[in-house]
Amino acid sequence: MGFEPARREHTGIDTEEVIHGGRDAVGASNRDRQMILNHKAAIEFLVENAADIAFDRYTLMSLHGLLAENLLQNRDDEGRLRTSPVTIGASLFTPTAIPQVIDERFNALLHTAAAIVDPMEQSFFAMVHLPYLQPFIDVNKRTSRLAANIPLIKANLCPLSFVDVPETLYAQGTLAVYELRDVSLLRDVFAWAYESEIFSAVDGRWNNLWPHSLRESVLLGTKRSWSTGHWCGRPNWRPESRARGRWRSVGGRAVESGGDSIRKGLRAHRGWPCVLLGEQHGIGSWRADR
Repeated sequence: MGFEPARREHTGIDTEEVIHGGRDAVGASNRDRQMILNHKAAIEFLVENAADIAFDRYTLMSLHGLLAENLLQNRDDEGRLRTSPVTIGASLFTPTAIPQVIDERFNALLHTAAAIVDPMEQSFFAMVHLPYLQPFIDVNKRTSRLAANIPLIKANLCPLSFVDVPETLYAQGTLAVYELRDVSLLRDVFAWAYESEIFSAVDGRWNNLWPHSLRESVLLGTKRSWSTGHWCGRPNWRPESRARGRWRSVGGRAVESGGDSIRKGLRAHRGWPCVLLGEQHGIGSWRADR
């Protein structure tokens, strides 16, 4: 996970060198180096406090404070909800600028996230709604991507780093949420990213396990909590996955890929992906639908 931020933020530096070399690493600007070391500290915080982290104010504020350290104009904004307006790059979407409303919606977001039982749904929920609310003055997407790992770490599932996800797809998926309140593309990116993460783990760390153990620990681990449902994905968007074929041949048997299972699971939560994004009817509608 520590290797993702440099590529995601277009720094193009040797992230591994910064992680191991610290502030003395060659070829990195002070800001790039600080950003990567902040990610390292935030990841360590999640892992070392796995039993205690949750979707609560302490965890999210601590996570943002670690990620934003020495990167904001005002140090007081580190780990604190914003009190001023923000804009989002090329998007026309303007998040609410009223501090009381931000606080109220942030509390509602945490309460709703904590009520979700399924770790994959919790993860995707955080990745969608934290950037949409923009509760912090900056570093919202980075906070959301690490917050998405909270339920995965607590459930002892493979973490999600987005290492293999093209930047344009992630950006387009996020923009669709901002502009259209449509999570379908981001859902596809999420499923694909997690599938890729699983295969990276299989190829890099678990190649010495017996196929049956591999299937039990990875495949069933990602599928164990999904309801059955019909997948109605985007017919014209099929990201390539070089590992898909290897997955289906694990143990000499044809098995369903992890990404297909994740997509079915997200689709099975009827009505959920398309609600909770409105200014007035969001969380109430989600609760009613559930």
